[in-house]
Amino acid sequence: MTENQNLQISTARVDYTIMKQDLYLDALKYGEKGDLEKKEKTLEEILLHQPEHFLARYEYVNCLLKKNKVSEARSQLEILFEKLDKLSDNLQIDEWITVGSLKFLCNDLITKL
Repeated sequence: MTENQNLQISTARVDYTIMKQDLYLDALKYGEKGDLEKKEKTLEEILLHQPEHFLARYEYVNCLLKKNKVSEARSQLEILFEKLDKLSDNLQIDEWITVGSLKFLCNDLITKL
C-alpha cells in the first residue's frame, strides 16, 4: 500500500469514529428532550454497526425500559452482561467509566425489570 492509501484509510477510520461518537451524543440529546423514539432508533443504528458499544447498549436498555419494552430490555441487558463478563472489571470503557462500574449500573437496571 502506498503512503497515500494508508493515509486515506486512517482518515476514514477517524471520520467513522467521530461519526459514531456524534450519533451517540445525538441519542443522549434525544433522551434529554424526551424523544424516546429518536433515541431508540439512533441507538439501534449504532449497535447495528458497533455491537460492542457498551454505553450505547446500556442507554438502549434504559430507553427500552422507559418505553415499557421490558422483554426487549431484559434481552439487551443479558447481551451486555455476556460481553462485559468477558472483560476485566478494571478495563476503562470510556474516559469516565470502567467495566466494573458499568456492571454496577447494569445491576441497578435489573431491579427495574
